[in-house]
Amino acid sequence: MMDRKNERIRIRKGRLLDIPLAYNLIYDGSVEGSFTDRNLTGKGQFKLFFQLIKYLLSRLRFSNSKKAKKEFLVLEHEGKSIGFAILETPDDGSNVIALLYVAISPAYRGRQFGTFMVTNLINMYPSDREWQVACTKYARAMQHILKKLGFIREKKSIALGLNFYYFLKKS
Repeated sequence: MMDRKNERIRIRKGRLLDIPLAYNLIYDGSVEGSFTDRNLTGKGQFKLFFQLIKYLLSRLRFSNSKKAKKEFLVLEHEGKSIGFAILETPDDGSNVIALLYVAISPAYRGRQFGTFMVTNLINMYPSDREWQVACTKYARAMQHILKKLGFIREKKSIALGLNFYYFLKKS
């Protein structure tokens, strides 16, 4: 458990009951443009729900595959779940970690919880790791956090019709 001005804040592994939090934050992000340029349709909402369950269950391995492992983590403040992150960690000997999603509940935004979460995620892994993050042009808060923490914007590309900015942080 980490202290921030005597507040109880911690990052823990996600549970099945955390799926609605992540789902709602990603859906809200699709409305705001933080995750996509458009709202999720009914089919997209259905796919999102099952993708989140897949992330949650990815730590239960039934094979010896060399695929990357997804980590579904939740940020708690004073015992309440207020945000989440999904990471992709390598199983193939690579030292690259991809930060796929980070989202904080609207009531807690602008209070440094996003910075706290990304900083502590980085500190959870060995310092020789390379971090990669992709975000849309609308994710201004995330871009600000990444730049503040020393990430460098490497390139801009278009995938699935979205403009993505790629950030990289090396030790």
